[in-house]
Amino acid sequence: MADRTRIDVIREACLAKAGAVEDHPWDHVVFKVVGKIFAITDTESERVTVKTTPEKKPILEQDPAISSAPYLGSKGWVMLDLTQDGVLDIFPDLMEESYALIVQKLPKKAQKELSEWSR
Repeated sequence: MADRTRIDVIREACLAKAGAVEDHPWDHVVFKVVGKIFAITDTESERVTVKTTPEKKPILEQDPAISSAPYLGSKGWVMLDLTQDGVLDIFPDLMEESYALIVQKLPKKAQKELSEWSR
């Protein structure tokens, strides 16, 4: 396990979600559900971007390893610097929240299919 890379950890966590797929636009690795992005990482996997709630965003940004995501920050997205100690450990919880926020905006039919898939 010691030789698992950051992208391995990110990929494993994201693709464990119902309906999640990996895509590679703009020299990035993105994870989508029903065509909607819920996590973005750069090609070196030094940073990962996820969506959070408006209430939680300013609290997360108090951590020096977490900042408002370029271009997406005003929409509730934060960027985690994975080179900082412990940040990769909190990624799964933040990714879970991002996935849930994206899924709740999907049409009800898609939400139902995803919930049936994960059973």
